[in-house]
Amino acid sequence: MRAWLVFAALMTSVTATAQVNVEPITSATNDPGWSAKGGALFGLAGGNTSYVDLSLNGTVRFLTLHPDADAEDPRNGFRDRFVTSGNLTRRNYGGGRVLDGRFVHVRYTRMEWLRFGGEVYTQVGNDRLLLQKWRILGGAGIRAVIADSDAADIVFGTGYMYEWEDRDIGEDALDPRREIDHRNSTYLALTVTPLPEQLSIQNTVYVQPRWDKPSDLQLINDSEIELKVTEAVSFNTSLRLRYDSDAPSELVALDYRLMNGLSITL
Repeated sequence: MRAWLVFAALMTSVTATAQVNVEPITSATNDPGWSAKGGALFGLAGGNTSYVDLSLNGTVRFLTLHPDADAEDPRNGFRDRFVTSGNLTRRNYGGGRVLDGRFVHVRYTRMEWLRFGGEVYTQVGNDRLLLQKWRILGGAGIRAVIADSDAADIVFGTGYMYEWEDRDIGEDALDPRREIDHRNSTYLALTVTPLPEQLSIQNTVYVQPRWDKPSDLQLINDSEIELKVTEAVSFNTSLRLRYDSDAPSELVALDYRLMNGLSITL
């Protein structure tokens, strides 16, 4: 089993807690079997509010190879993949005000065929900055590998997502305190490796409209650039954009998070 220790400095940030994007998490290694990844983030944020935060995260993954996969490059050639990821964030404001957030995400993917399979997932967490006392997600769908080459990979997924949210708002607020939504969740993940073993660029887009009201839309875009400095050390830059057309009236619709950091492989 390999373990990663990731240290990152967040330069400009507005929180963007949403469905976890597992594609960059699970593509961290091509090795089958168990693997683990841990990290610590230090952040400064502006937008809805300003704060300093400390974020701890960890991921455990188990992967088996598909019998038809290339054993030398099984990233898009696995049979079974189990991922559990967690995060704990503590945010400190001026005047002693502190808000925290946390989540646990669990996902199982079964590729019955080399390029096509299904996945199920659930996520439980909260984010006080987004006025979330608790938020629970659950869903299931398909996953398809559209392209898989040395230069680029494209992965597509779509399915049903259940969303339950308990908001930290007053009794007299115009927004509902609790919401249950049934959504479609569709994603498209593109990975480009212009310099194999040195430079990779990944972008994943999520589109999540409500089934009964498509104008109630959540959009998520995750972009990441990874540059290997040495065999063990990489420099990472990532940007997350999150748009919620039906965000609580106290919040803005668009959040963004820009992160720079180093990853160390042990």
